Amino acid sequence: MGKRVHVEDTGTGFTLRIGTDITDAILAEIDIKKADGAFETWNASIYDTTKIMHITEKSDFSISGRYKAQAQVTTPDGIWSGKEVEFIVYPKLIIDP
Repeated sequence: MGKRVHVEDTGTGFTLRIGTDITDAILAEIDIKKADGAFETWNASIYDTTKIMHITEKSDFSISGRYKAQAQVTTPDGIWSGKEVEFIVYPKLIIDP
């Protein structure tokens, strides 16, 4: 990812590495554990020969805190999982009127 993300950020290219050639993948997903313990699966696309990417939507970073993510890719030869990564979603700055 490489950049700081905040609650409700959209359009962020969330990229994860698989570590094996996935050019023939038929399904790419990212399993997410949010800061409140809720689980989600985000659809992803093949980004490079060993990476997948999801472009974030408003509901993806719905709360601040520590998140966990793991890439999962299905190819004709099997299912491959990437290394679990942790990242922080920061709260938005609130400006008093």
